[in-house]
Amino acid sequence: MNDSRFLSRTEMNGLIRVGGALLPGEEGLPAFADTGCAVLVDEALAVASAEDVASLRGLLRILRFAPAWLIRALFGLAGRAEAFPDVLGTPLRRLDTGLRGLVYSLYYSGPAQPARGAAGVWSAIGYDARVEPAAGLREEWMMEHVAECRLTGTTEEVCQMAMDRARAAAPWLAGTPVKARLAAVAAVRRWLVDRRQWIVDEIVRENGKAPTDALVSEVLGVIDCLFFLEKRAPAILAESKVPTPLMLLGKASRLRHEPLGVVLVIAPWNYPVHTALTQILFAFAAGNAVIYKPSEFTPMSAVLTAMLRAHPLLERSVVIIEGSGETARQLIDARPDKIAFTGSVATGRKVLEQAASLLIPASVELGGKDPMIVFDDVDLERTVAGAVWGSMTNTGQSCSSVECLYVHQSLHERFVERLVASVRALTVACGEFADVGALTTDAQLATVERHVADAVARGATVLAGGAVIDRARRLYAPTVLAGVDDSMLVMQEETFGPVLPVLAFASEDEIVMRCNRSPFGLSASVWSKDPLRARRVAEKLVCGAVSINNVMLTEGNPALPFGGVKQSGTGRVRGAEGLLAYTRSKALLIDRQSRKIEVNWYPYSPDKYALFDRLVAYLGRGRLLGVALTGWRLESLSQKCRRAPR
Repeated sequence: MNDSRFLSRTEMNGLIRVGGALLPGEEGLPAFADTGCAVLVDEALAVASAEDVASLRGLLRILRFAPAWLIRALFGLAGRAEAFPDVLGTPLRRLDTGLRGLVYSLYYSGPAQPARGAAGVWSAIGYDARVEPAAGLREEWMMEHVAECRLTGTTEEVCQMAMDRARAAAPWLAGTPVKARLAAVAAVRRWLVDRRQWIVDEIVRENGKAPTDALVSEVLGVIDCLFFLEKRAPAILAESKVPTPLMLLGKASRLRHEPLGVVLVIAPWNYPVHTALTQILFAFAAGNAVIYKPSEFTPMSAVLTAMLRAHPLLERSVVIIEGSGETARQLIDARPDKIAFTGSVATGRKVLEQAASLLIPASVELGGKDPMIVFDDVDLERTVAGAVWGSMTNTGQSCSSVECLYVHQSLHERFVERLVASVRALTVACGEFADVGALTTDAQLATVERHVADAVARGATVLAGGAVIDRARRLYAPTVLAGVDDSMLVMQEETFGPVLPVLAFASEDEIVMRCNRSPFGLSASVWSKDPLRARRVAEKLVCGAVSINNVMLTEGNPALPFGGVKQSGTGRVRGAEGLLAYTRSKALLIDRQSRKIEVNWYPYSPDKYALFDRLVAYLGRGRLLGVALTGWRLESLSQKCRRAPR
């Protein structure tokens, strides 16, 4: 093994030793050393900082002499770094994300260079860079479009082509080890970090949101989700042992989670990178091929195509097809194995109706009218700041943004005064480092104007904003409305813009009743210094998530599922529940091969009925000794019947 530009021969040997401990060769895959992939380390380290390279070299010099069992034990601890104090957790996290990430990236990053004649990793998992054209389609046409993993059009032929390609990839991807798929996830995470400024610029250009919103909600939020997959997916997707009841003594029960096949993801325009990457990569990590249909308003073509090129598994397993709502309809008609839709209530209903007619399971994350409930004992400055950010971030174009603010009547006047001052201080611009960016579409600007005009016509008062700043750029002034009631559109429909209606309430029972009366139920927030009161109210709210003393916070934890009830949708994304939603459960009950006849098999007889009746009585009363004795008698009777057939 030749020394690299960055690592000495001793350090290279340390890298091979760590790789051999983590990837010894299993599940039909070659050992790390046998792939020869360590020679690719210079390419990976070329973009690393001098500090990171120095840390890596020190680790490799130490681990060069460690036995394999000790290396595996150290990485086992590193996978639980969050359980340790920072003095231990920080170096463990660096070990986990730095060295483990490097080893897996080298192993799965591309065609290996086998040593000693061993098969390369891509040969072992059956990867073939060539794409076979779908039957009946011209090969040159197919290859022209598949080369970029992206198709455009609304014709049935184009949509069927996307499905054919995904169908061809699905069984192959399902057969790859989870580790291989998570190496692709890690590659996307590193790509996000390396290209983050370009990604932010593209989001701002297509979507119009403020650059800070783009960086925090779209890039940082995705990185957290991908770390969750890398750390938790193996355990979540692993086959597990299930308890077997006493009546099935001697048998074993197992639960498997198998990929569905092809998942169709239909995404909105408000979070074009976050929604795309989390939905695609959760489905992909579970072993599914994915067809991704972005919003025609924010297709993010360059970003998503570049993302797929971060790893060859993604290039083969994910198809992006751009188009209108008609494209989505054609794709559903092509019969994917699951549909994951995020968007408006009206479109979600159409998706569910079409999916139901074809018996295709679908999860839909729809709109929200999320309340923020403020009791009279809160820290005024912090809670006002939370209300302003929660209602105006992403220009109010978040399904879980604060759409209605309820303040306890004893605090209402002081709170509104501070709130209005804070909202008026917000800066608004497009493509600049302002607080609030542009609305994404002309239709959304029209909705905001219509809701505010309706509220004013029905008696509401505009305390801040309430007008277009720049129509060409779709800039609307952050708005606060007072004197609002439930008859107004701004309280009945999702506004999805920088508009905050403020109302007063008097009691816990009243506010719970008013919030639960809404046809929506996505998320909410409850603010109080009394933890018992906050929990009590949170548990009574009919919605999918509640943040206590914070806002839009549940979405920040990728370990928590996200989704709503009522008109806010069905199903969950993210968390273990969201990952398993892209699998089908298969129950296994394993019995050893024997000559024994089961007690509930034929022949039936009065004696057998009497014993079963006694067994039911004993089991229902929890009398285990009686169950055991009756079970033994049933076994004896069944074996006698087998030996003396009628």
